[in-house]
Amino acid sequence: MTTDSAFHSPTHRHLQRWALALDAVPHAMLSALLLLALAASILFLGAALWALATGWALPLTAPLRWFGLLAGVARGEPYFADLVLGVAAIGTLTTWLSVWRSRAEMTTAWDTRLNVILRWSGPPIVAAALLIGLGAMWAGIARPGDPHWANIGGLVPFSDANGHLAEAFYQTQHGTWTSWALRRPLAAAFRALLLFASGASFPAMLIVQACLLAAAACLAAHAVMIWRGIWAGLAFFGLSYLYLRTFAPTSLSEPLGLFWALLS
Repeated sequence: MTTDSAFHSPTHRHLQRWALALDAVPHAMLSALLLLALAASILFLGAALWALATGWALPLTAPLRWFGLLAGVARGEPYFADLVLGVAAIGTLTTWLSVWRSRAEMTTAWDTRLNVILRWSGPPIVAAALLIGLGAMWAGIARPGDPHWANIGGLVPFSDANGHLAEAFYQTQHGTWTSWALRRPLAAAFRALLLFASGASFPAMLIVQACLLAAAACLAAHAVMIWRGIWAGLAFFGLSYLYLRTFAPTSLSEPLGLFWALLS
């Protein structure tokens, strides 16, 4: 049998029909997840802003108390990165198969559409995910992996985290650094700046810090997507988020280092 006849054989045509569906699966999966995540993010952020306007001391806890669905999302947030990495793995596999079947043009068209969607929906989703994690600690929702060892209940800095926050207050009051702050002067300067921008409120400082980390993570992931494709960018973000969610709710120096590293 010649190569042309094999190409036009019934078996090959049957495989090609399945290939069309296989190409669409990860993109459809990602699109559905983005829509669900964006809807939950809008609900959470809108409710938190309403709580802030009506005088809640910890506005991130209000949506988790008002909506059982968001409380469930908060309990599942530690596995957000696992979900992203799973979708990236499926997408990578189907992309390899598409290239092998000479379907690269179709895959590129899907990726172009999703890149546009991710560019606008990514930042609010990532910010909401980090803020939901912070609100869950404030609301007393017990979850695996939360950094209570550095920030008890999300509101009481402990050990090194307490030292970094205390130094920021000391600098704003006295205008000088102690030997503790001089161990990491850039981190001390950035922490004092965050505290000043937050009106000397520790909860507000953590909220601003989470938003900055979300923006930096999205910019870095977008750069990787431009460089190596959408699935590489998602994988990069998933691995970054595993680290981000550990330190975003703390006043340690790691969140500040992560912010500048991701921007670079």
